[in-house]
Amino acid sequence: MRKFKFSLLLMFSIFSCFRQKTPPTTLGPWLEEAFPGKFEVLDSNLKMLDVMAQFKGEKQALVADKSDQTVQFLLDWSKNTPNLGLDKSAILAKHSQAQQEVEQSRALFNALKAKGLTRFSAAALQQAAYVLVFAEPKPELRSHVLGLVLDFLDEQADPAQTSIFIEFMEPGVYQAYFQDIIPRGDWLVEAGHLRENKIISLDFEYKKGLKLASMQPRWALNPESTRAIEFHKLAFEQARIWAEQHVRKPYFMDYEEPIGYEAVEDKMPGIRYGFPYFREKPATGKDEDSLE
Repeated sequence: MRKFKFSLLLMFSIFSCFRQKTPPTTLGPWLEEAFPGKFEVLDSNLKMLDVMAQFKGEKQALVADKSDQTVQFLLDWSKNTPNLGLDKSAILAKHSQAQQEVEQSRALFNALKAKGLTRFSAAALQQAAYVLVFAEPKPELRSHVLGLVLDFLDEQADPAQTSIFIEFMEPGVYQAYFQDIIPRGDWLVEAGHLRENKIISLDFEYKKGLKLASMQPRWALNPESTRAIEFHKLAFEQARIWAEQHVRKPYFMDYEEPIGYEAVEDKMPGIRYGFPYFREKPATGKDEDSLE
């Protein structure tokens, strides 16, 4: 009988060992255990291209609130440390800051919508406010949007965001990547769609008393946009045709050579390109002329 009891106790002991949970070794399960049903990992390894970070097991993740996926924040974690190197109170602080920024983003969006602005998205990120308008950037529309943003800021006793960014985007991508509020991750993580689809932008520091009539806004064209790259190709082809008829041979032109460009304002913003040409294919430091 004693032998049977001993065997039974030993069996229970072995089973209890199997039942003991092993600590999570990846971020998703760790967050689920620490905050059940609260967070979702959108990307767990943003440092993938950092060779030293990969060697050390250091990782960075983009995390969202499951109840509102516009609430996003970054977490640094490590596979090789207890609790993945994470602290619950620090995570809650990051989450709280992200929630506050989304609330500020919604306040900005709702105020501009109430003033009549359409086809736009908004974001607040620390001291910066972003207004992305998905429309052709005609001068009168740019002035109208700038005026609405200044009105909104003037109405605030103490604006939380004073670094202001107004960006005109390709009309065709309206709500293709996000809705009314631009998620924090689109600014914290490299987002190629923002760079490719931004046509023209204005950024300035706001202070009380700043008026539209006294401003001389300097809108900047984005040479990396898909639109600008297409214009570059078309302009180069026209320059090549012109050169073939007017430039003394021999000469050399190459699309990949550095170019000069400047913004041209009329009814719509445009770009004037300047393409260099050479008497022979240049090495470095060769004399060059240019044509526009």
